Formats: sequence, structure tokens, C-alpha cells
Amino acid sequence: MTTKTNLPIVRATSDNVSSARKTPHQDAIKPAGKTMYMAAGSGIPEIKTVLSGFVIPHLFDFKVLFVKAIGATFAVATGLSVAFGAPIGGVLFSYEEISTYFPRQVLWRSCLCSMVAAAVLKELNPTGTGKLVLFETNYGVDYKVTHYLLFICLGICGGLFGGVFCRANFMWSNSFRQLSFIKTGPVFELSLVALITALLQYPNPLIRDTGDIVVQRLLVDCNKMKEDWICQQEAKLTGKGTYYAWLISGTFIKLLLTTITFGCKVPSGIIIPAMDAGALFGRMLGQLIPDVNPGILAMVGSAAFLAGVSRMTVSLAVIMVELTGEVNFIPPFMIAILTAKWVADSISSEGIYDLSQRILGHPFLDSEQALAKVRKVRDYEGSATVELLVSPASTMEYSIIPIGPTYRILASTLQTKLDNLETRGLSDADLVMAQDA
Repeated sequence: MTTKTNLPIVRATSDNVSSARKTPHQDAIKPAGKTMYMAAGSGIPEIKTVLSGFVIPHLFDFKVLFVKAIGATFAVATGLSVAFGAPIGGVLFSYEEISTYFPRQVLWRSCLCSMVAAAVLKELNPTGTGKLVLFETNYGVDYKVTHYLLFICLGICGGLFGGVFCRANFMWSNSFRQLSFIKTGPVFELSLVALITALLQYPNPLIRDTGDIVVQRLLVDCNKMKEDWICQQEAKLTGKGTYYAWLISGTFIKLLLTTITFGCKVPSGIIIPAMDAGALFGRMLGQLIPDVNPGILAMVGSAAFLAGVSRMTVSLAVIMVELTGEVNFIPPFMIAILTAKWVADSISSEGIYDLSQRILGHPFLDSEQALAKVRKVRDYEGSATVELLVSPASTMEYSIIPIGPTYRILASTLQTKLDNLETRGLSDADLVMAQDA
């Protein structure tokens, strides 16, 4: 709430709409400003917007850093998201999901930063294990060719989960969060979600703990940990109905809670909740297959469900290897991840981060989308394409600074131009210096 900021919006003037398309009421359009909570959310949609060339004022203020650091600490402690050591996967994630422009110089700088961060994290040893691997596993068994069908099945289910989640979260954000008492009362919404979360999660012993602990428990190898509660339940010859009920209900509860939670005004993300749902489903599927370790299916399932939500591919496979230490399971990871992406794309063409940008109203247009829109307008409207790509006359007037033969500009002129751009909500626009004819 302390990072709430009101941002200006581009003014709607008569020349914003061509005279051929103008309707009588458009001259009176007076759009309101945009309200943002700078420290809320995962921050990924905002970073994607900034790296694509736009400006979000005050996003990188020290106050936002301070508030987000404190908020993220509490969010991690309550299981909404988590930080983990995956330096190579982090670099690939930046390349695949975050940046639209990633030159070679940025690549080695990112690797250097990730290396330093990983070294510091290992020294701080927050998990008490002395290792970067958060969900270290060592099943000691290999998978068979027939198990590829299971990995494909997990990918299909992960894609269905991701596609349904993206659509459901988008609808939830455009319906429930648009109610006046929710839109103007983020604290009330968060309190309501926290209450529902406590009522649904606490009775289930599998999802009672924080998200990272849930994943860690579900990846347990019962061939080595007989005393674990999950292993004791699975070792029973009869009376497993309650345990199965916990697995099934846990999967659906995670889907529901993640749908209504993602987008709340707290600094949290989607990675661990999606992995929780995938691990629960994979462990449940493992109870039906007699010749496979349920922990393996939980591990691959967590990757599949996260792929369905985020649509990450190569970076996610590397992250999973770094998190678990299971290099031999790269093929299963890739099979499940790619299958999940293809299935999820058929349900919802955009991943959760792209949809989040649309919900938040952040400007973003990558090269493929830009070309697609230009082709669409050209096909339907012919010569009008060029007209639509040209800025309105008033915007051009505010954006162009005429310069004489001396190439000198008065500081007062430059300041006036910048003030005019900011007033019109064009703080991310450029100033063009043109020589007088």
C-alpha cells in the first residue's frame, strides 16, 4: 500500500483518432490515470515491459526495493513463493522469458551476476544443508522406455492444468477483481484469500507446510526413507483411501488457490504453487503404477505443471536439473515440458506472464506480435496501414525538437518538451531532433 502510485495516461485528443474513424462521443474521452502498487506481484510482467523499451516511473525507486524485500520475506515464509539456487537456469530464464533483446555482452554479465549470487547463497546457507540444490534427490534407479508414456501423460495433464489455470486466472482478474470493493480494497482481498487458504490447506497434511517444503516432501524416495509419513501411508496394504483423498484434494485445492491468489497485491510468484500441484498429481499417479518410484513422477509432474503455466522450455529443464541434481532425468523433463507447452498453447495461446501484462495494462509488443498485427491491418484495410502507424499530429509536435545549423538546443526548450510528454502520459516516448529545412 505504501508503494501505491498514480500514473498519467495518454490524453485522448481529437487527433488521436483519424477523422474517417471518429465517432461523436470520442472527442469527449477523458481517460483516468493508472494506479499501480509497485511492490506487488512477482515483478516479471513489469520487468518484461521495461526491457521491451517502455518506462514505468518509480518502479526502481529505493522505497520499492525496501518494501518489496520485506514483503517478499513474509511471502516466502508463508509459502507463496521461494528463492532457490539455479544460476544457469536463471540466466536462461532471463533469455527465454524476460528479455526481447539479449546481446552477447548481456549474456556474460548475467552469468557473472548469477555466479556471484550463487556463491553468496551457498555461503549464507539458508537451508542448512550447505548446498545450492533445494530439492536434492538420488533415486538410484533408471527409467524404462515404457515410462516415456507416463512422462507424456504428465505433460498432457500439466498442459491442461496450465491452460485452464491461465484462462481461469484471467477471468477471475477481469471479473472478481473489478468489483469496486475489491478493486479499491486490496487489503480486504488479501485477507479474504488468506482466510480461504487457511481453511482449505490446513486440514490436508500434505499441503499444510510452506510450498517449498511440500515439494521436498513429495519428492521423497520411500526406498530409503521408511520412517517418512508419506512412505508410511504408501506402505500400507489396506486403508489408503484417506491418503489418496489427500493427494487428489490437494491437487485441486492448489489449482483453486493459485487461481485466486496470483495477482494479489503481495510480492509473490507462481513457480512454487505450480510445482506443488504437479508434485501432488505426479505422486498420485505413482500410486497407480506398480513399477515406478512415485517420487520420480512427482518430480517430472512438477516440471510439467510449471511448464503449462509459464510456457518455459529449455530454461525450465535446466532449473529442474539444478534444483534436483538429477542429470539423468533431462530427457523425461524435456518430454513432459514440451508436451505440456504444446497442450497449454492449444488451450490458451499466452502464458501467465503475458496474460498478467494484459491484465495490468502494461504496454508490451514483441516482434512477432507486431508483425502479426501489421499484417492483419494490411490485409483488412490496405493502404490505411501506414496511416495507423504514424503518430497523431499533436504527439509529433510534442516529440520533435527543431534544431538549426548550430545544433544547439536551449535547456528551457528541452525541459518544456519533456514536461509536455510527461503531462500527456508519454514519459516513455523519445524526443526527435530534426534540422530545419
